Amino acid sequence: MKVCPYCNKELSTLGVVVRATMLLDSITGYSSVQEVEDTIGYYCPECGADLDFDKASELANEMVEELESGN
Repeated sequence: MKVCPYCNKELSTLGVVVRATMLLDSITGYSSVQEVEDTIGYYCPECGADLDFDKASELANEMVEELESGN
């Protein structure tokens, strides 16, 4: 999947929904994210539509591999 099935825009970026750990303090409020625990979903950043998890995971893995290889 390289194109959003809802808006047909190319997916050069993905919206990623994660479960994360933060700290909450009554004086300073929320901390920055301490740890990302799980990826729980993906969405199209253009139209906001939720994407099929398995297909979007494959695309995310391809993006990470491309980033790591320097292409």
